[in-house]
Amino acid sequence: MNKQTDTGWYIALGILLAAAILVWGFLALLSKLPYADGSPSVMRRTAIYEGMPRETAIDEAGKNAWYHQPCYYQDAAVHDLFFYQSHEVSETLVFAVYSHKNENGEWVVYGSMTLEDFAWPELYKGCLDMSRFEDPPN
Repeated sequence: MNKQTDTGWYIALGILLAAAILVWGFLALLSKLPYADGSPSVMRRTAIYEGMPRETAIDEAGKNAWYHQPCYYQDAAVHDLFFYQSHEVSETLVFAVYSHKNENGEWVVYGSMTLEDFAWPELYKGCLDMSRFEDPPN
């Protein structure tokens, strides 16, 4: 082989290696996307929208949840909490759907979000049945 052919092989090998790294990086990135691991809370958040009837939102968010707890605030609002995957307080995924009564007296969604593990136990301690968890807080 001559020097020009050797250089061509090195360039081809470099391009092939770069392509392999790009494909591997792309696949690694895809595995980090919300839908890749089937994260229930993220999928529910994309399926639930403001103005949606509360019962429809409960049906959607309740898919694969191991626990659903509505927390009513007088007759003005309700926070529906959904728990997924782990039964441990520090590791469970918590998704909240916030609803209120509209002008027709129907419960409709006004918001939803994933809750952080450090916040929800204290915020909803008077509403939840903590015996459902493997490691209830003291």
